[in-house]
Amino acid sequence: MNSINSISFGTSGHRGIIDKTFTVKQVRCICAAIGVLLKDELKPTVVLGYDPRRGNDERLRENSFTKTVVDTFCSYGISVDVFDTYAPTPVVSWYIQHHQLAGGIILTASHNPPSYNGIKFNPKNGAPAPTTTTAEIESLANKFWHEGVPPTALKPATFRYVFAEEAYAEHLKTLIENYSQKPLNFDDLKIAIDGKHGACGPLWEMFFALHKTKSHTLFHTEPLADFGGLEANPTKYSSLKILARHIQDNGLHLGIANDPDGDRHVVLDEHGSHLTPEETTAIIFNYLKSKGKNIKGIAATVATSRLIRQICDNHNLDYVETAVGFKYFAPFLTDCRSTKQIGLAVESSGGFSTSDHTLEKCGFLPGLLLAQIVLETGLSLSQLKHAIYSEYGPSVFVEEEFKYRSNQQETLKTMFSNADKSSLAVFFDNPISHIDKNDGLKIRFEDGSWLLMRLSGTEPIARLYAESSEHSNTKSLLKQAKLSLEKQLSMSPI
Repeated sequence: MNSINSISFGTSGHRGIIDKTFTVKQVRCICAAIGVLLKDELKPTVVLGYDPRRGNDERLRENSFTKTVVDTFCSYGISVDVFDTYAPTPVVSWYIQHHQLAGGIILTASHNPPSYNGIKFNPKNGAPAPTTTTAEIESLANKFWHEGVPPTALKPATFRYVFAEEAYAEHLKTLIENYSQKPLNFDDLKIAIDGKHGACGPLWEMFFALHKTKSHTLFHTEPLADFGGLEANPTKYSSLKILARHIQDNGLHLGIANDPDGDRHVVLDEHGSHLTPEETTAIIFNYLKSKGKNIKGIAATVATSRLIRQICDNHNLDYVETAVGFKYFAPFLTDCRSTKQIGLAVESSGGFSTSDHTLEKCGFLPGLLLAQIVLETGLSLSQLKHAIYSEYGPSVFVEEEFKYRSNQQETLKTMFSNADKSSLAVFFDNPISHIDKNDGLKIRFEDGSWLLMRLSGTEPIARLYAESSEHSNTKSLLKQAKLSLEKQLSMSPI
């Protein structure tokens, strides 16, 4: 951000620390900017969803972020459908399209700690807003920040409370049945869920109330503003020890964990070991292919395992690689819809969807599809995972973090910008084939391995991704990457 009060849209919306870099005034300015963009819509309606972070008040109390959203849109003549309780991001996305609304607002900072909050805008297709749209919103919102939100002469609109958990649970059931070509039957399923005290618990409870299982256990389903002190990011696998132990001790088929707004997922197998999102996608792809589905291709990011490219190469499918951010997948998924083909989309951070689901990532569908696959094939997830690598070749993909002080960010940005093969070669054992600066700094090595370093748009963290054919090589790449960052920071004045 340019200043402590400026408004800046990152990979997914504007985020900041509550009451410091994320304020009621910022939310008002952002909603006013969106209101201006929607002014030409005929009787526009938007939907408001939110997770349980502080300020996201279900009853719309004064000075809450939720009431600010509702009041601002209503003042611009835009009606608001407000979820009557905490709602996961994919439900908001589905609701936008299902009811043909002008768009939706989601108050969440996703996987970030509870001290953060954020605001996202999804337009009428339900996808995260593209960069061109967020740039317009950002420009207008910052103008309003400095000059004030202008009054409108429009007739104020109204809001209403809405409920969508049951309809979305039914949508998931229908989608799985369309893929499996048989009625959903989870009678023999043994599963556990970790809701992380976010917005997902009520929906999981609804789904399993409608579709009985032999055994299902729900952990941490009550929405809490501080997430009960739990790590919000499910892809930090060390935070899933309770779930993993329960799976092992009770002989379950699998477990699923989400982040607070339900757009990320992690699946644990029958041993309590995690599957990467790419492994999950590969298993789902093989299943859909076995069902004769017409699959156009798979979209992934620069931070995604090469397993996805290998699948596409083996089956002569489209492989689409983008910068990090699910918004970049929307054109590909929309094209799949227009040609009546299925497209898959995956992020290494736990994002997944299909073209006939939502254009936003969903933390519910991938785990439920794996549950269907396990029951139908009679194979365990570990067996299915082994089959993936037998077919597509060995690959070890690992993501780690490198923390730095916030005043060191510009130093790292300069390092990424100025990096070339010769300056990087001193830090790495493997010869470098080429580098890519499309999103962060991606280094490809002559042996086929690769490393990506990119800065978080919210926290003072560099995310490090590496992949090779062996675990020791992958860990070595990450160690060398951290040494290169430490060296750069040690050479720069604070």
